[in-house]
Amino acid sequence: MKSWSTVFRLTSLAFLTGAASMASAQVPKVLIIGDAYVLSGTFFGQTYANGAYNEMVAAVTALGGSAADVTQKNFDITGAGGNPTTITASDFIPPGGGQYDIVVMTAVYGGFNAASVTAMQSAIQTRAANAFFLYPDQCSACAPNIDQITSPIINAATGWGISRGILFNDSSQGAGPGSVVLNSATPLASSFTSLNPMTVLDYRVLNNVPAYNVLYMPPQTASPGDPSPRPPITMPTPADVANNTRINNVSALIVPRAQSFSGNGACIFTISDVNPLALPGNPPVGRLGSIMVNAAVSPTGSCAAQSGSIAISKTLAPLPAQAPVAWPLDFQFTVTCDKPAAGTNYAVPPLSFSADGTQTTTVTDIPAGANCSVSEQAPTAISGFRWEIAPAAPINVAISEGAQSPAAFTNTLVPTTGSIAITKTLAPLPAGAPVTWPQNFNFTATCNLPTAGSTYTATASFNSAGSQTATIANVPDGALCSLSETQPAAPAAHTWDAAAFSPASVTVAAGQTASSAITNRLQTIPPALGTALITKTLAPLPAGAPVTWPLTFNFTATCDKPAANTPYTTSLSFTAAGSQTATLATIPAGSNCTLSEAMPGAPSGYTWDAPAFAPATISVAGGQSVSTAITNTLRTNAIAAEPVPSNTAAGLAAMAALLAALVIRQRRQAART
Repeated sequence: MKSWSTVFRLTSLAFLTGAASMASAQVPKVLIIGDAYVLSGTFFGQTYANGAYNEMVAAVTALGGSAADVTQKNFDITGAGGNPTTITASDFIPPGGGQYDIVVMTAVYGGFNAASVTAMQSAIQTRAANAFFLYPDQCSACAPNIDQITSPIINAATGWGISRGILFNDSSQGAGPGSVVLNSATPLASSFTSLNPMTVLDYRVLNNVPAYNVLYMPPQTASPGDPSPRPPITMPTPADVANNTRINNVSALIVPRAQSFSGNGACIFTISDVNPLALPGNPPVGRLGSIMVNAAVSPTGSCAAQSGSIAISKTLAPLPAQAPVAWPLDFQFTVTCDKPAAGTNYAVPPLSFSADGTQTTTVTDIPAGANCSVSEQAPTAISGFRWEIAPAAPINVAISEGAQSPAAFTNTLVPTTGSIAITKTLAPLPAGAPVTWPQNFNFTATCNLPTAGSTYTATASFNSAGSQTATIANVPDGALCSLSETQPAAPAAHTWDAAAFSPASVTVAAGQTASSAITNRLQTIPPALGTALITKTLAPLPAGAPVTWPLTFNFTATCDKPAANTPYTTSLSFTAAGSQTATLATIPAGSNCTLSEAMPGAPSGYTWDAPAFAPATISVAGGQSVSTAITNTLRTNAIAAEPVPSNTAAGLAAMAALLAALVIRQRRQAART
């Protein structure tokens, strides 16, 4: 019978350094199940359940968790003390839902009834938690826990046919705490290397255990003060592990998930001693708990042996600034392997992003030697965008025992549309222009995609002259677009210049911005104008007149608009006698004008007739032409000489007539005088 003079104390030392190094790991949810057997009003077994609770609280606290992550449930098959008598399936569901990562069971004097053992075996078989750590104590005074708990559960999960062996460190004979040593020949020892040896009290060994699964063995030399009879102890060798030799006198064993219920069950650790959870020989508090956490949840821990894992790394690239993203974005992954059977799918929780960056999720317990494909399903893309997944094809991964294989994906949200940026300049307005602000200019891109004639619009609104950019967004990739502008109404007596884009058409590329520019000027409309037409005739010149060509005649219309005596001028040049027409344009409507002419200088001995316009004054109407005419004649200044008659009868008669005429002329002049 267990010596009750043994003092079970929990140390208050600092947490295990190895546990602290796991502080970045996920905090596990832990369930402690203990038998609180009541005898004569005393809860026997409570000490060990409390020891397990304290171990696990220390372990999860080292990871950033708290006591709230550890649940303790006590059962008493006697029904005393208000504790339930039977474990049920609902006990393996955390208060907040989900599932536990670790279950620690302590069974001492009372043990558990058959229904409770069945419920626990079912939870292991369906992997209600990743790992079950069983501490069914077996001593001279304890319930037959190996036969009722350990052997049925281990043999159902593995088919090994293990059985109980002899008692070591029998406290009823005065033996104190002893130790068990780690089997370093098995890769399953990886999570327990910091606890070698492990302190124990009285326990029964297990027989017929495969060497690969042997975790702790009794030391080859008996612990001091242990009078228990013992056979020779032989530690398993690497050859034993490789050949899976069956070993007897095993202190503790472990069944990785890959061997539990054909790879579907939970990991199982067991030792037929509850004392390691409470003895002061395994300090500090949380050391053994942290070892259990590592074994249970680490992708390279002891429970993951004979299997490997895939670390799926997902990078969400920075999103385009214009993308109207609704967070969070969830990315789903599919892992399909050829073991344990072809087409086996492994559950992968989605990765949820609330910002760009990188996240990782791990798929564990994939049988070693499996070949897997990892693919990703991106969330539905935002309108106008699409997801680029690199690599686009599934990633093929080979699984190695105890190794973590990477599968990295990068997602980039890229636009399926482009845009057109129109740089719009509003030129300075004419002084005093009666403009009402704002002035809105509407732009239209008429494109050939998705169908011919598709239109996309934008507006630039001005409160003063200057430049700004209007962007026409969400134009399909590859669209050829022509640009047009709708101008605001011009104020009275003003007009806008015609819109001229540079360039007038653009081709749009996804994720890019095509550019064009346009300047608008407001012009003042001048008053209505008319025109004066002067038809000018140069008469034939006297024969032999010494004229130097060309002859230029300058015309002036002196008008009363826009102000009195406003001159409008034009000229005509002649290289020969004839007619030409000169135009006096841009004369304000309603003007009354007087015409004048400046003639070229007359050659010596000649004179120009005085200019005479017909008419000499005109009235100009807007948008019309009024005509006038003028003829210029060049004349000689000399009187023509009479020819001298010849010495003939006719000539003499003519001479006599001439003389008579002269005499008459002179008499008339004398008479006038």
